[in-house]
Amino acid sequence: MNLVKKILFVVDPHQSQNKIFDNSVSNPVNRDDGTYPFFLLKNKLNALDIEISTQDMEPLENADLLLFLDIPLDFTKYSASLKKYLIITESELIKPQNWNLENHKYFEKIFTWNDDFVDNKKYFKLNFSNKIRSTAAENFKRTRFCCLIAGKKSVNHTLELYSKRVEAIRWFEKNKPQLFDLYGVGWDLHQFTGPIWLRAFNRIHFLRQILAAKFPSYKGKVSSKLQTLLGYQFSICFENAHGISGYITEKIFDSLFAGCIPIYWGAPNVTEFIPESCFIDFRKYKNFDELFDYLINMDQKTIIEYQNNIYNYLNSEQVKPFSAEYFAEKLTQEIIT
Repeated sequence: MNLVKKILFVVDPHQSQNKIFDNSVSNPVNRDDGTYPFFLLKNKLNALDIEISTQDMEPLENADLLLFLDIPLDFTKYSASLKKYLIITESELIKPQNWNLENHKYFEKIFTWNDDFVDNKKYFKLNFSNKIRSTAAENFKRTRFCCLIAGKKSVNHTLELYSKRVEAIRWFEKNKPQLFDLYGVGWDLHQFTGPIWLRAFNRIHFLRQILAAKFPSYKGKVSSKLQTLLGYQFSICFENAHGISGYITEKIFDSLFAGCIPIYWGAPNVTEFIPESCFIDFRKYKNFDELFDYLINMDQKTIIEYQNNIYNYLNSEQVKPFSAEYFAEKLTQEIIT
């Protein structure tokens, strides 16, 4: 008999009021179907007479279980007597508190992509999940050469790849500007960092615009990554960090879903999960000059091989652990057992 009847899901404020479960196109949280895994999770739990809602919807004492999406800075305020499960999505670069092992003792089960932790006792493997799509190989027709879609960010960390994205952008802008486009949020704005008084200037929009570094390749935000990537042959897909086992986010999948050949750098064990025949491994190239030589000289036969490999992978059992359906099923089973 299942003892869990009500779950409260602790999420960031912008995902509260049950927005994280709302898969409608009008939901701003649901960009590129980002809420789809949680939409499926709610449906699966509801079918078992288990209610789930975000933590702001009712008193905490009504819950049989607290489910956390990453560790909030104020997580110790939640009652020690309540059973707690944790889903870790962000790396230590974005949320260092996720990987403070002292914090882990407060959770009975932890779900993570980090292969170094998985023991199937306390730590369970759970990848970044996606609404799996597979564009038919014969529809892979491109009019543009290469792009990069990412928000402008920076962090002081030995494993960060934010600066490498900027290196890629600047290389193309200097050497092949006509063959590259940049998309994302923040590339046209300066970001003040440091003391609180200095960061306060981030509220002054026109000042951020005036002081922003210029990126001639910048084309603005995208309303749909899928529709944008459908127009490109290649996409630079650098994770936020490299050298972290199992850290494979939506970045490479966004490109795969569109049949756009990814240029990937991130998880060192990526080929354990995604065939190397589906992407270009940036680690194999000494620099951007060498990478570009490979890209520009790629014949149509090789391009079609990549595209067919992508299509076959997305229609295989191998992709299932990255699917929203797997995510919802895995969590549901661990909740009811």
